[in-house]
Amino acid sequence: KEAYIIDGDIVIIEQTEVDENSGNVFLKINGREVTLKRLRLYKDGAKLVPANRSTEPIVLSNADIELLGILRGVIRD
Repeated sequence: KEAYIIDGDIVIIEQTEVDENSGNVFLKINGREVTLKRLRLYKDGAKLVPANRSTEPIVLSNADIELLGILRGVIRD
């Protein structure tokens, strides 16, 4: 399912450290890049699945990601 977030949208994020392992989450990758992805956690790593179907998933170690919050809504003018 596409997230359908476009330039100029305001996103509502619930700040949390708890992983629901579903839905769209905001993550910090390697302490630098912030992104919105679907998160799938595994014992030996994490898979970041983009909402944009034309982009490939990213596989990282759990130590490389920090969960910042969960997408709760989008406001558009």
